[in-house]
Formats: sequence, C-alpha cells, structure tokens
Amino acid sequence: MKTYYDDHPWLVTERLVRTPKKSFSLDKLEAISLKRTFFLFAAAPAIGGILLTLLWWRYLYIGEIIFLLIASILALVVSFRFGTLKVDALSLKDDEGGTVYGHFAHLATIRDAIELAMQEREFRDGGRVP
Repeated sequence: MKTYYDDHPWLVTERLVRTPKKSFSLDKLEAISLKRTFFLFAAAPAIGGILLTLLWWRYLYIGEIIFLLIASILALVVSFRFGTLKVDALSLKDDEGGTVYGHFAHLATIRDAIELAMQEREFRDGGRVP
C-alpha cells in the first residue's frame, strides 16, 4: 500500500485518509477545501483598530496608540497562519468530523497529498485525470 503522507495522527494512503477526528475511505471523498477562516474573522476588527488609531491618533495617549497598532498587526499575522481543512465525503451526513483546524502550511501539505492520492486513483481506475 502506497503512503502519501504519514505524520501521526494524519495518514494518507491509496485507500485511506485518517484525520485527528475521523477516517475516510479515499473512494468516498468528494472534495477537499482549505481556507483561512480565522483570518476572515480577525481582518475586520484588526483593520478597524488600525484605522481608528490613524484617524484618532491626536486624542490617544502614546501607550494606547502602540497597543492598538501592535494588537491589530499581531492579530492579522497570527490569524493568517491558521486555517481549516474541510473533507467532504459521501459518508458524512453532517459537518461532524469533516473540518480540522491547524497550521495552514501543514494543512496545505496534507491537502496536496490527498489530492495526489485522488488523482492517482482516478488515473488507475480509468485514466480520467485532466
């Protein structure tokens, strides 16, 4: 059995995808999506904090200005590093177990391994790779 990715608790083989929450048969996977969900939630308040500081700097103490700028920039940087990997499978009737949160670069590597396994499976099953 060919292994595409193996880093406990993650495992991607030619037949199985195991996540920290659930295991899936590769044949039943429909789609894999990777998003920066935390960044979407943090961007509006962080940008608002930066704009508030730039517009009202005359009325703020220097400590407040530094705190607002550092907190806003830090929120953007930290939230940009995390993401969500969503596995859509025929066996999932709801969202339970299909979404995993983690470091974006790590999840991107796992997504690439799953996509490679899906492409090789399609090629092996009938040459339907675009």
